[in-house]
Amino acid sequence: MSFDYGKETLEVKNPFKKEGKLFIIRGSITFTVGLVLLFLIRHFVDNGEQQKAWLFLVASLLLLADGLFYIVNGLLKVFRFLVGRNVPSSLGNDVSKTGCSERYTAYNDTELQQMLMGRKNLTFREPRGFIEHMLISMFNNFLFLPKPLRNSVYYMAEASIFTLLALVLYFLATISDFTGLLKIGESNALGWMGLILLVALTVIWFVRRPTKHNVHFSKISTNNEITNIILFVILSVLAPAIVEFAYRNGYPLPPVFISPFLFLFIFVLLAAGTLYVGYTLANIRAKNSNPSTSVSEFREHWQHNLHPRDLFRCFDMEMANIRFMEVPNRVYRMFSPKLQMEGSDDKGNFSGDTIQETQPILVDYSMPDNYESFKQYAALAGHGLVILGTIYLVTMLNSFDLAFPIRSCFNIFFLPIVFYIFSLYLTITAHLHWSELRFESYLVHFFAEGTYSESKISTGMSVYDSTRSENTVVRSSLSPWLLSSKITTCTFVDSGNQNLLGPRFVLEMNKSDNFQKTLVDGLYKFISGREIIANVSSEKDLQNTIGINTLNNNFRQSLLDISNNLLIGNDTNREN
Repeated sequence: MSFDYGKETLEVKNPFKKEGKLFIIRGSITFTVGLVLLFLIRHFVDNGEQQKAWLFLVASLLLLADGLFYIVNGLLKVFRFLVGRNVPSSLGNDVSKTGCSERYTAYNDTELQQMLMGRKNLTFREPRGFIEHMLISMFNNFLFLPKPLRNSVYYMAEASIFTLLALVLYFLATISDFTGLLKIGESNALGWMGLILLVALTVIWFVRRPTKHNVHFSKISTNNEITNIILFVILSVLAPAIVEFAYRNGYPLPPVFISPFLFLFIFVLLAAGTLYVGYTLANIRAKNSNPSTSVSEFREHWQHNLHPRDLFRCFDMEMANIRFMEVPNRVYRMFSPKLQMEGSDDKGNFSGDTIQETQPILVDYSMPDNYESFKQYAALAGHGLVILGTIYLVTMLNSFDLAFPIRSCFNIFFLPIVFYIFSLYLTITAHLHWSELRFESYLVHFFAEGTYSESKISTGMSVYDSTRSENTVVRSSLSPWLLSSKITTCTFVDSGNQNLLGPRFVLEMNKSDNFQKTLVDGLYKFISGREIIANVSSEKDLQNTIGINTLNNNFRQSLLDISNNLLIGNDTNREN
């Protein structure tokens, strides 16, 4: 669960209020238009225009569904943003008794250990494939974007590359017809190629849209990236030649039912604008990255009268002393000290380690003013496209021609579909940049190894002592190693009951010398204050010890008196 009630909870403001209001406005408009179209159906039924009635019914249902969906989601975004004591999600699987199993984690305990030991950030992985290398060459800081933002830019760039290639090849086919190399213009091939190109690009952009699963959880596959581009080019080049061959052998194509050139121009214009907005937002965000990988380190050789388990237990207590709002620390590797005997029961070796993180604390971070403006413009443009498509749909419904139903349906529905697809790109991109929250915490890796031996120490052996204490002392020769870093992490929140349970990514790693000094001082204080000899701390035991001491003193005094009397008697006898 994202919400675990506690009297003291983390304060996280709702980042989606502006977005929620835009959702409600957009949903209200489309829902109202859908209701109006629904009421108009009766008019066409009474006039015997069944085809138009069905057409209006389909359009009204689409608009009603869109409006209801965005009204409900808009209300969820403006409702109270509930935050419990168990947020945000952990970097890896929390194995402590107080932690909960994470559904999505960005790292495992081995990767966290590698990040601290190697002073490296595994969030920023090496680019794979042609497109990612191209993006990093265009702006270097693309490498330092967290996974959701990086994936969204990748899918947008991939669709744009296919669009550019298709347009170039279509332009070359047009040039070849103009120069007379191919007579595809006479065979109506240019019109059909333009229509197929338009539909293919629409499918490509729809498949590459930045869904929640694609952006947050899927891994980009670059195995067939170049192969797909090559096949796309080959098919585009062969298509005019095949059409030319069919035309010369008496198989001409019928005239295309619609001219696709205006639609192509609008599509390319929307694609270019969407790419510009997504690229600009990502570039502004990337330029404000500070991908430092600094780690504080403490290592020494100690020899103390200390059992190895006591050292590990002390470290857990010191980590518990620095909890934030009494929220338990995240434990990614539990202490399980391994003690091994070496041929006898009184000596051996040991080793143990743990990886822990303190409770992440929400931090404010400054971004340029144009970053916030671009987010708002992107969201407004996305919702504006849907409203524009709705107006276009309502205007074109009455122009339905029964003599040309395919052409009429294409004219009516194609542009609204295109507007809706690009609105998804713009609104989801704005949502991603709105939903990023940053936290600060301390990530610690502590491990120790060494040898130990046992010996006995006894006190109270003198006849003049009242009590006797015999203790087994463990002498340890150990090498503690402590690595700590103050990390800045980010997560992309959502509205609803899973609002802060998405994966969390490490952005920065900075030195934490003061934090480390606190831990080391706590270990030193524990070691220097340990008691080796047993002491009497109970009042009853203290009274009993005093009583025994008094009894021993009286007994010794009695023995002394008897011996003195005997000595006096002996001296008297000698005198006599």
